[in-house]
Amino acid sequence: MNDPVPFFLLGGGLMALITLTGGLLLLIGRPVFERLLPGLLGLAAGSLIGGSLFRMVPMSFHRGGLEMMAISVVPGILIFLLLDLALRKSNGSLKSQVPLLLLGDGFHNLVGGLSIGAAFIIDPAVGLTAYLAAVLHEIPQEIGDFGILMEGGMSAGRSLLWNLISGLTFPVGMALNMVMLETEALPFLVGLGAGNFLYLGIIMMPGAVANAGEARALGIAGLGAGLLLQILIPHAH
Repeated sequence: MNDPVPFFLLGGGLMALITLTGGLLLLIGRPVFERLLPGLLGLAAGSLIGGSLFRMVPMSFHRGGLEMMAISVVPGILIFLLLDLALRKSNGSLKSQVPLLLLGDGFHNLVGGLSIGAAFIIDPAVGLTAYLAAVLHEIPQEIGDFGILMEGGMSAGRSLLWNLISGLTFPVGMALNMVMLETEALPFLVGLGAGNFLYLGIIMMPGAVANAGEARALGIAGLGAGLLLQILIPHAH
């Protein structure tokens, strides 16, 4: 087994810093971001779905069996569905929804760090492809969250700070894997992350392809590129 510590340190730190990409909204402006958004969402959705179905689900099955795969992938979908519904059904002002948004994002990052770290321990190639999918998802996600936090009344500096704080749960999740090296929990964590990836990829697809004309073409191209990326990256045990 390769030493996971360098990957955990570098990957966890980089993912935390990616939360600061929300500040790009101030540089490029909302109109430019909205034009690019279908392609970014398509790329993220394709990579998440591909990473889940082509990499993480098979790993959970081969290492833990059908039952382990089922009891991890399905909860991975349902947990994040419930979080999403809780956020959508909040009837308060945008400002009152900010804590729930940050809590959900922090939990999502924690599960991401746990599952990607577990995948890397079992097979570094799968862990790296899952990490790439997470990066492609986080960039548009963090830019969008940054905009929501500012609309909720936070300053740009505080919005970036709280995005960073919620992103620190990702390296924490990775670090927690160090106490579970070669344990039966690893396939479960990979399956949980696979369900998370699959759910996120599916809910991002409408944003990529629901538009018409050039925006739809960009979204479909991004979706295909994300899927192709997960197919073409070598898979080696």
